[in-house]
Amino acid sequence: MRKFIELNHTITDGLISYPGMPPVVIDALYTREMCSSEFHDSADAAALLDQIRMVNISGTYMDSPYHLWDSGYKVSEIPLEKCFDLPLYVVRKNPDHRRLHVSDLKAQLGGADLKGAAVVYATGHDKKFMTPAYEEDVPCYTTDAAQWLIDRGVYLCGIDTQLIDDFNHKETGCAVHEIVLGAGSIVCEDMANLDQVPDRGARLYAIPPRVEMASFPGRVFAVVDE
Repeated sequence: MRKFIELNHTITDGLISYPGMPPVVIDALYTREMCSSEFHDSADAAALLDQIRMVNISGTYMDSPYHLWDSGYKVSEIPLEKCFDLPLYVVRKNPDHRRLHVSDLKAQLGGADLKGAAVVYATGHDKKFMTPAYEEDVPCYTTDAAQWLIDRGVYLCGIDTQLIDDFNHKETGCAVHEIVLGAGSIVCEDMANLDQVPDRGARLYAIPPRVEMASFPGRVFAVVDE
């Protein structure tokens, strides 16, 4: 039996993923009543044409290299092999560390073959999503941890917070993004439900629409064979 686990937040009207950004707006371009009147739908099945306006980092989203560099490839150009059916490794937060360190990776991943894999940092911070606490003491990667993963051929680095870089110390810039995206790998942020995924053995699917943008939400989920 296969178990499917959603690793993304639902994009809803009013959602704000990152402080200071405008909220998601979902409304109807044509209501059912308007469509029924204009297009003569049947009385028991009237079409709805709704629309969405949002920042590209709304919900659970993926960054392409174009997020940082004009020369980088865009979301529409993400190689499917870097976001489809990846071996998934979950690294749990060390209670003594806010940031992910190489020592944590070595202790939990051991000698695992990480080439072509997805590695995600499970911190439990997603439980604070859409609350003021989501902006406080935010876990993240260290640059050393990011480089350690890239050196081992990881295709996707994820986290259940708003940034793999240090949100609470913005003076450090986007150094972790630069390492991951600079290697042509993918960043996935604002993930959810990583506590439901086994440390090893699951497969990750993180599929965004084919849009010519720097970042965009994806349907991100894990598949576990039970």
